[in-house]
Amino acid sequence: MYGHVAIAYVSTDTYEDMMSEVNPMYQDTVHAVAVQGAAGKQIDGTTAYTKAEVVQAMPGYQAEQMAITMVEWLLVVITAVIIGIFFFVINLQKEKEFGVMKAIGTSTARLTRFIICQVFLIAASGAVVACALVALMSSFLPASMPFYLVWGDVATVLVAFVLISILSSLASVARVARIDPAKIIGGDFQ
Repeated sequence: MYGHVAIAYVSTDTYEDMMSEVNPMYQDTVHAVAVQGAAGKQIDGTTAYTKAEVVQAMPGYQAEQMAITMVEWLLVVITAVIIGIFFFVINLQKEKEFGVMKAIGTSTARLTRFIICQVFLIAASGAVVACALVALMSSFLPASMPFYLVWGDVATVLVAFVLISILSSLASVARVARIDPAKIIGGDFQ
């Protein structure tokens, strides 16, 4: 398999025997030749393509890759936003505690660092667990399945996930920054 396209490496004689068996009108013509390594000189009347150009020209490959990439990034953003909402709700429930902390002199900057550190630790822990599970899963997948890990891409997605999680937690930070300790201590929750 190359990606999801079935391929076979056979000798020229085997190929000709197979084609003659399937089609009695088969004529020995060459449509393409694959050269491993640096190609010598180009033959007149032919066009040379790199492996990357051939892969990009495969029917449906580009559209399929764009769809997979879009779904992947959409899932990263959705998951990170869910973490932000989760922290927003948790911090909403802790408004009294934040109000008391502000009343006794805890700065908004310190509370901000506290919230961002919590989000970072949870998102980074989730990223590490996800990375380990993906690596484990990939070791059990059959060779015929078109799946392989590009660790540079994995790192990019995980870093983006952590950063988007931190950005989505800024709504909690804004909410905590607006807490008025006098209202919290006085019991005025309007």
